[in-house]
Amino acid sequence: MGRIIMLPIDDSEYSLKAWQFYKDAIRSPCDDLLILHCVEFPYIPQYG
Repeated sequence: MGRIIMLPIDDSEYSLKAWQFYKDAIRSPCDDLLILHCVEFPYIPQYG
């Protein structure tokens, strides 16, 4: 799990799309870096 997750924290449409992309990427078999915005989350918030 060499994954670095950086996601936005506001309620904008971009933020919601970023979270959806993150969820899709987590389901994928690859172990790439996933850097989306400027705030690093050490955990997955309650989303879905």
